[in-house]
Amino acid sequence: MSIGKHIIISGLIGLAHVVGWSQSESTPPFTIDQFLSIVIEHHPTAIQAAITKEKGQAYILKARGGFDPKLYGSAYQKYFDGGQYYSLIGGGLKVPTWFGIELDAGYDIAQGDQLNPQAYTPKDGLWRVGVSVPLGKNLVIDERRAALKQAKIYRESTLAQQQIMLNQLLYDAAQAYWEWLKSYHKMKVYENAVQVAKVRFDGVKESARLGDKPFIDTLESNINLQSRQFSLMEYKLQYENAKAGVDVFLWKDGYIPLEISDAIKPPLMDDIAVANVDIPILAMVDSIQNYHPELLKYQFAVDMAEVDLRLSAEQLKPTVNLKYNALNAPVNGNPWQDYNLNNYQWGAEVNFPIFIRKERGDLRLNRLEVENLKADLANKEAQQTYKIWASYNAWQTSIQQIDLSQQMVNQYQVLLAGEQTLFNIGESSVFLINSREKSLIESQLKYIEASIANQKSKLATEYALGILPQ
Repeated sequence: MSIGKHIIISGLIGLAHVVGWSQSESTPPFTIDQFLSIVIEHHPTAIQAAITKEKGQAYILKARGGFDPKLYGSAYQKYFDGGQYYSLIGGGLKVPTWFGIELDAGYDIAQGDQLNPQAYTPKDGLWRVGVSVPLGKNLVIDERRAALKQAKIYRESTLAQQQIMLNQLLYDAAQAYWEWLKSYHKMKVYENAVQVAKVRFDGVKESARLGDKPFIDTLESNINLQSRQFSLMEYKLQYENAKAGVDVFLWKDGYIPLEISDAIKPPLMDDIAVANVDIPILAMVDSIQNYHPELLKYQFAVDMAEVDLRLSAEQLKPTVNLKYNALNAPVNGNPWQDYNLNNYQWGAEVNFPIFIRKERGDLRLNRLEVENLKADLANKEAQQTYKIWASYNAWQTSIQQIDLSQQMVNQYQVLLAGEQTLFNIGESSVFLINSREKSLIESQLKYIEASIANQKSKLATEYALGILPQ
């Protein structure tokens, strides 16, 4: 046994354990709920969706780092020709705040023969506590606050993205499951049809040998048997391909692929309840922009662009920064023992580009980007609303088609039974029996198609509404 095969078999054992199966004739059917529970827990995309959510938290943490208090310090000394030109040593703590104000506290000590008078401090150094305030640009919003706002929006967008990923995953997985179930029951219809045709062929052949039927009927019966055997091969191929399509969604822990055992079967058609319309579709369509993950993703893009717009509008203001530091020399180690209000340092910075062409250009570009994203949002909402109503209309139609197809099956069964009675008393032919059976088989296939279309249209409506991962 190869290593790869061993992994698959081990995975199947784990899969059987998860859903509580035993590999015997009494194996319960593999339901859609069991299948989707495995998909949502073990599929790699489900794991990626969880990672996407964690990324949003990481971006919040990163953006909040812009408001972290910062310790700083420096030391510069110069010695030449046996003397100390200067010694500049200082350090402190800066604390940025949400309102753009920055608090600063520190200690400086400067010594030396060639010290710049501007850097002079008392012998024991100088303590300072101050504040820096932007009175023009960056008063309302700055890059730090914009980054945190956008990080919070991104965190919400990751939740929407997670929902989108799960919505798509469950939709694709459920589509594969219903195709598997449909192909299985179509194959079973033709397996039964082949068995019936074989019994009839053997019976007609025996009757022809005894002289009760013409030998031409054996040819008719044999051709009918071969035709059904040919069709059965096609439906078996469809089933195997559909089974492989289901295997794509079966994983263990997101890394080990699994396969469905041949002992695992889907539910019987009689056990599949008709999916009646049970969603308040009108109310959900009216409020779709408030909850649909695809639309929320577009709205979050608008929100992030509007933060950029506010930041670019802020850049049109002049830069006016005011800085003030209270100063005091320590006495006996106490930095504020002889504090005097007249000891302080202050400064102001003002600048403003004359034409502000760069700033006006950025503002115009950001405004156009917001308008463009809002147009995308409106277009996406219209498209999504159409998809909802289209799938909803198909859902309603499928319920009527199930009822009609079931009636057709029942009526063709009555016709076949009557034709069989006539055939038994010699008043019908193999051709008519085969024709009646063909019509019954086609009606059975239509009933299967209608039943699965009903399940798929319900699935498509939930997918269009964005509510699958519930």
